[in-house]
Amino acid sequence: IFFYERMDELRVLAESGDARGQLEYGVWLLNEKADPKAIEYFKQCISQLEKYKNNGENEKKLYGSACYALGFAYDTGRGIDRDGCESMRWLRAAIEVENKQAKDFVKKRRQEMWRRRKFDVILLICIIIFIAVSKTLFELCYVLWHHEEFKKEISGADETVPSYEWREGILGNKNTRSELIERAHELIALTSIKDLSTKTKTQPLSDSFQHTRGVIAHFTRPALNDPYAFNSPELNWIKSNFLNKVLDDRCNAFVFNILIIPPGRFPNRTRGVDFHVDQTLIQSTTQREQSAFTVSVAYIRIPPNMNGGELHLDNRLHRPREGSVLVFRGDQNHAVNAFCTTPQIENQASRPSVQSCPLDLQSNHTRISFVFEQYRLPSYKLRRSPYFILAPTNYEESFFPIISAFPLGPTLIDSWLHIRKRFFFPYKRRQQERHALGDEDSATLTFAPVPVPPPSIEKDPAPPLIRPPPSHSNTYYSEF
Repeated sequence: IFFYERMDELRVLAESGDARGQLEYGVWLLNEKADPKAIEYFKQCISQLEKYKNNGENEKKLYGSACYALGFAYDTGRGIDRDGCESMRWLRAAIEVENKQAKDFVKKRRQEMWRRRKFDVILLICIIIFIAVSKTLFELCYVLWHHEEFKKEISGADETVPSYEWREGILGNKNTRSELIERAHELIALTSIKDLSTKTKTQPLSDSFQHTRGVIAHFTRPALNDPYAFNSPELNWIKSNFLNKVLDDRCNAFVFNILIIPPGRFPNRTRGVDFHVDQTLIQSTTQREQSAFTVSVAYIRIPPNMNGGELHLDNRLHRPREGSVLVFRGDQNHAVNAFCTTPQIENQASRPSVQSCPLDLQSNHTRISFVFEQYRLPSYKLRRSPYFILAPTNYEESFFPIISAFPLGPTLIDSWLHIRKRFFFPYKRRQQERHALGDEDSATLTFAPVPVPPPSIEKDPAPPLIRPPPSHSNTYYSEF
């Protein structure tokens, strides 16, 4: 009874125009009944105190409480439709007169809004990741289901490229080639394992290149002018002495490989490098691999008295010519015959012209070649190709094709490659290690002995048929 008598007194005070009565009675109406009359009482109270809010502490507190109550009503929608703009207007007015309730209320609302936004962003990211991962997993499952189809590469060449072409005198005189050999030895020694007798992978290519040695670089065209790539002092000699002379303006992705083949030939294995098609470039797992547009093989050093070593290409044998470059279409199946530099050890009655000799791993008897694969990739494949990577590790070669299949995979790979070339450049790292150990002669390439398998009497298998060149009707070339 006393409470309702008190409310009647407040109502009388509010109707008579008392500011405190209007505020307290309006608060009761808002909390108990959500009555729209509360909004009118708040506005009447504010209009009365507008001129006197700076005259005293009581008027200031009363004005701030009325503004806070009105802002609270607009924010919660009690007694009036919700209006965020009006709510912030009156809450700011309350904050101007140092109303603590308004400050705490705005702070709480901002925290709630920030939490909601974070939740929305996280939810959106999760949805995007779920869709991307689901799509990529579906593509990977499709690749596994149709693995036989994906084993067949897409031809990256066309009939505008001749089957083969010899370019004479590109590598200059003998002194220039000697300098290239020295720099190649140094680069290999600084970026790869020195001891071939270990079980660690010592050649960067496939199993067809057994007993070979080398270093490989995957890159795109911008890397040619990158100060941390082929424009660096450590690698610029490759660009100026070789790449610029054979570079094809139609291509946008490349693989450079220094290949060292030791002499050695057995009756059961007369191939130094087995038949293969050049598709060394790191490519996405969910896309069919594409062969090179052109391949350039530069013969830097040919051992004296070399018997064999021909390149089997286009149904004919091409004997290496020191200082020259052989350019051929990238989709052609080719192999390299094994060779000997020692006197004949064993004659075969069926093939008297073929010699057999043990594997000779001395560096002065090896054959050195520069192999340059040039690819003409469409944009959707180019953005999934590595920007620049020198001497990739086994993990990088294994996981990059899978990571690049994801939507953000190329970005992650590019970020890692940027850090790698900037701070973990293998050439500089190994060079620092060499100087720290005082090993000034470690740049000389040496081959440790490798167990040689005993010769057998099996005959050399017949070479596979060379695939015919692709026709212009191939839908792939319509992209260009």
